[in-house]
Amino acid sequence: GSGKIPTDLATTRSSSDTQGDEYFVAVIYDDCNRLSLYKIHHDAKPADHAPEFLLSLVCTIDCPSQPLSIAFEEGNNGGTLLFVLMREPDYALTYTIVEKEDGKTVLTEFNDTISCKGLKLLRELAAKEDISMPQTILEKDQYGNPVLQKENENRGPASADAPWNRVERVEIARQREKRQKKRRLQRADAATEQKTES
Repeated sequence: GSGKIPTDLATTRSSSDTQGDEYFVAVIYDDCNRLSLYKIHHDAKPADHAPEFLLSLVCTIDCPSQPLSIAFEEGNNGGTLLFVLMREPDYALTYTIVEKEDGKTVLTEFNDTISCKGLKLLRELAAKEDISMPQTILEKDQYGNPVLQKENENRGPASADAPWNRVERVEIARQREKRQKKRRLQRADAATEQKTES
């Protein structure tokens, strides 16, 4: 349903695009089998207005298992394929974007026997080995809520001992700056003496 957190998205250019400004965006969500396909397209405006791009929902499908990651790739036949890595028992599926003549666009499961043979073998091996996929790709707290802020790192030196926080570092830098200034003044004096002698 609504309010789900998107966990991955993939983009590709529309195969029917002739202007170079139409793209598909696939989105998957945390703890949800839904896969949404959006289209970014150019909204033609009169010449006195800047062009606008619109995002519209094309279709939504329910995957047989929860999707964990998605990626687009061009198929051998020129079509666009969407690879979906998902939880068991399906593990991975391939969908293709079908842009119909009536203007509708749908996602259908891609069943090319040659291309899908590798995926079929992968699913069989994963099932045979009883591979357990992660529940989610989001970091969650002990109550199961997504952690949306990175927790402070606790490895390495403590903040007081970190080299960039040491008080003596400031004093060392001040002394170095003093020496550099003294050398610059000495060089400037030497250059002035040479000019007066000549």
